[in-house]
Amino acid sequence: MRVGLTAAVIAGGAGRRMGKDKRAMLVDGVPLLARSVSAVAALASEVVVATTRNRPLPIELLGVRIVHDRVTDGGPLAGIEAALAAATHELVLVVAGDMPWLQEPLLRLLVDRARDVTEADAVAIESSRGMEPLLAVYRPAALRVTTRLLDHQEHRVGRLLELLHAKGIPEQEWRRVDPDARSLANVNRPEDLPS
Repeated sequence: MRVGLTAAVIAGGAGRRMGKDKRAMLVDGVPLLARSVSAVAALASEVVVATTRNRPLPIELLGVRIVHDRVTDGGPLAGIEAALAAATHELVLVVAGDMPWLQEPLLRLLVDRARDVTEADAVAIESSRGMEPLLAVYRPAALRVTTRLLDHQEHRVGRLLELLHAKGIPEQEWRRVDPDARSLANVNRPEDLPS
């Protein structure tokens, strides 16, 4: 069921570690970016893809709105800012465009928890790295904090959840719906792709 939710796919990275534009690379016959978009489109009534103006998308995506980062070379944080500014719904599910194995039950858990925890500015999946800023749901208050960070030349995306009133979903809970943690896998290097 698609709900009143904006889903944002952050897709402005340069793909330096891959050596080429990974957004169009095929994973099981489907472009990497299209896989992330498809996963969130199953839940959201609006999908936006955030990228930089100087990196047009290498593939055509139907049914999505393309938004551009305000800050060039601002990294994923700039993409989150662009998505939050463009969103038409209060809740914004944010994922990375290089996450080819996003699992719908985990995304649904994340969105449902964000709906329940109304006092939080963000709800994120927790892993051994801490809270995952690119597997999270944000509320409008996050936009102000994101803009402030970027205006102070702070581009570390993890800093956002440190400054927000954020709630995490513990690993032992989300692993019930994604036991192999496939949703957290991303593709940065050729060896990250199945052979």
